[in-house]
Amino acid sequence: MPDILHLNNSKVKFHVTVVFKEQKIDYLIDQSLSIETIIKNICLELNKTEVRIQDLSLRNFETEELITDENFRRKVKEGDHLKLVASPAIEAADTVRNMKSFDEGTVKRTIFMLQKYIKEVEFVDEFIVLGGLSYLQRTIMNCQGNTLAYALNSLQNLMEHDHGWENFTKDFVSMIVTIIVQQNLVNICRPATNIIVKLVCADKSSKGAVQCYGFDVVNKAIKSKEFLPTLVQRLSATDYLLQFNSLHLINALFRHVTDKHRENFVNELNELNIKSEIMKLMISSPAEELTKQLVEFQRLTIQEGNIKKNIQYSSDNPKHKTMLEELWTLSGLTQEGDMKWRKLGFSTENPRRDLFRIGFYGLEIIHKYATDENKRYRELMESEGKHSDGKGCPIMRAATEVIELLCDFWDINTGYTTTTSFQPFIFIIEKVFAITLECFIKLWHGSEINQNQTSEDLIRVSLLVRSQFRFSIAKSELCGAEALEQFSEDMLNTSYQIIKERHIKELELEDDLMSKVPIRHLRERLYKESYEFVKEQRINCLVQGAWFPIIKERGRVREMFRYYRLSPNTKCLHYAEYVKIKDTRPPIEELIEKIDLSTNMDIMAGSSLMVQHNKKNINSSLCFSLVGNRDSENSSHIDFICDSVVKYSEWIDGLNMFLDKNISSKSTAKYIQQLTDINLKLCLLELGSERVEIPVIPPEIPALPTDYQFFYEEGWCEAIDISDFEKNSTALGQSQDNLFSISNDNDDLNESTLNVSRRPKHEKNKLYNPLTVNTKHSNYMKDNIRNSFITPFTPVMNIVQSVFDSNRYPNTSSVLSNTTSPLNYQDIIETPLPPMPPPLLNRSSSIKSSKQSISLGLNNNDIKESGENEMIDTDSIKNSNGPINGM
Repeated sequence: MPDILHLNNSKVKFHVTVVFKEQKIDYLIDQSLSIETIIKNICLELNKTEVRIQDLSLRNFETEELITDENFRRKVKEGDHLKLVASPAIEAADTVRNMKSFDEGTVKRTIFMLQKYIKEVEFVDEFIVLGGLSYLQRTIMNCQGNTLAYALNSLQNLMEHDHGWENFTKDFVSMIVTIIVQQNLVNICRPATNIIVKLVCADKSSKGAVQCYGFDVVNKAIKSKEFLPTLVQRLSATDYLLQFNSLHLINALFRHVTDKHRENFVNELNELNIKSEIMKLMISSPAEELTKQLVEFQRLTIQEGNIKKNIQYSSDNPKHKTMLEELWTLSGLTQEGDMKWRKLGFSTENPRRDLFRIGFYGLEIIHKYATDENKRYRELMESEGKHSDGKGCPIMRAATEVIELLCDFWDINTGYTTTTSFQPFIFIIEKVFAITLECFIKLWHGSEINQNQTSEDLIRVSLLVRSQFRFSIAKSELCGAEALEQFSEDMLNTSYQIIKERHIKELELEDDLMSKVPIRHLRERLYKESYEFVKEQRINCLVQGAWFPIIKERGRVREMFRYYRLSPNTKCLHYAEYVKIKDTRPPIEELIEKIDLSTNMDIMAGSSLMVQHNKKNINSSLCFSLVGNRDSENSSHIDFICDSVVKYSEWIDGLNMFLDKNISSKSTAKYIQQLTDINLKLCLLELGSERVEIPVIPPEIPALPTDYQFFYEEGWCEAIDISDFEKNSTALGQSQDNLFSISNDNDDLNESTLNVSRRPKHEKNKLYNPLTVNTKHSNYMKDNIRNSFITPFTPVMNIVQSVFDSNRYPNTSSVLSNTTSPLNYQDIIETPLPPMPPPLLNRSSSIKSSKQSISLGLNNNDIKESGENEMIDTDSIKNSNGPINGM
């Protein structure tokens, strides 16, 4: 038997039973033949020579599954029962014809059979060509009961294909939404919910071929309906499937909501009190499938917080400005002179500096606290403002520290989270904020703050609050429904001395540097980079592929393996079956079977495996299933049995990250944390060795200069582009296209001399010519390649590149003629600098080109005579001790 089953070219024959209407024969099937040839041979044995071969097909007698050339060698085994029936094209034509009938019984039977036929590509193509989709939509809009359930299941199965459903009308989408709102039967709500999920996910970011829908299209249908209220209400229903389907759809909408509708969508969910319903579900010990949806909603909530936190406060934004002004109004304080925002506890009269750290997300939390707890908010402002000794707690800066603490603890700063456990307090973050702020104020007054408050005092108290917060939150997680009361008790009734002693013990075990705000921000950025790195690495593992044993209902199949590999375009998961593990990776061309990952896929681990019974010697903690179309009656799935923890984490989290789902293995979460820690330590190596003090608050950046009309007092000069002289000179007839080239090792070349004068400090009002070019001893070399002037390279100063602007130096002709008429120094420095030219060639290439120019333009005798007669006047350069252009 060959290694790969579906490429078997040897003649493998075995007996099967074939049924055609009332006839039954025992047929010796040959796997090396095509399905068309096998059908032809069966017809010959049945004496059905008048039947067209194209109108027939083979199906499994029990499952009705179509047998094709692609799945023939995998689906047909010895002793199977097959039946010879009409081809998918004929079935599609009959189905469309029956759907046109006005007889309800005929339509119901036809739609029932359509549920399984419509999964086949051969059937769907013909069904769409014949206009069957329009009749299916008509059935959905006009029927009720089981017929409606069958029709919705059929449409859901059709949408598993990557074509055929691109042209749904707005009225039809609205009808599906209406069905979800009005129907309570699970067999109707479940497929209708999955249809809307498919439409929401089919946006521009979809990996599938259909990308013409998305949130905006669905939002038009749900805008005028009681859609979201119905979904949120069903979260508290007693029917588990209604809870699951409703939360599944809410998560899909939340994940794909566009920026245009994000604010309204999130606000509507909050008004419907969805967070309270989510917390109740978390406390009720839900099943694993619902747990995954709850963790997904938790992850989306963290991402939403990160999006808001990255929106910086702007006084030009009316909403931001109104919320900030209301903080002042709700405080009940009165303004004293120019002192307004500092009375609230901001560090300056510009609140933007403090709000920069927490963004709009933090401002929103503070505003909600000031509104909902207005009485306590006023009391705090009044009591802290009465401290005439300057020891009052700055409320707004304390609130900023508390929000930073909460965002850091729940990964809101990064928007990435690897936790797979419930964190219900994130849904009542406003209440947690209020309790933590009270704790901060209590510890502030217990810390013996000096009259002259500093930012270090704020950080010191913040570290104590962080220590107590971590302790209290960990303890309250074990209290179930009484968690918030326990958290409040620990935060507010623990003495200052106990908190301080616990914090000192923690400091002995950890580095104080890691608690600083800039280091935490650096860690957040590195965490994002580590997450993306691990995501890329995990997906690369899928592209490389791996071997897995084959699992059937009766357990593991001996000496049978599958090789799975993600396609290079990351759209499909390819696989094939082998009788043994090969030494080399099979090429993608051999892996004919494939799974379209753009469809509604889910990953089930542990107890959620589709095949659980009769699996001996299998570690269930290393198993997971990739499930597609899991809500239909004929859901497809593949089981993965891993032989190591590493392989398990690579594949389950590779698929999770690829499908934009939350990671599920602790090893991957630990791996990301380790990478972040290592990267952070590498970044801090130099700081640690130099003992650099990291500021708590970033230093202020000085303002830019108002203009650039300044110069260096000690003296300056410029290297001049000769081409700019020649553009305005009538003495020379040919233009020059390059700047000075610098040479320090060529004595044979003719050189022009720069006479640089230095302006004495005591002659500030004297007309001064900063630069004189002496061309008396210069030879102008010409060739067909380039024209060059060579100036000597001196160790005293570097001749820097610049462009000579004829508008800036109007007397260019006098300079060329060595007539050094003085220029007005003030006019020179007040004229804006011209744009910089393209960079010079390196010195070696310039010298080489110059040598070529000389050798082409002069013979050896000319060069020799020129070298003997010319002298270089560099006295002014040697005597100059001022910098050039400030260098």
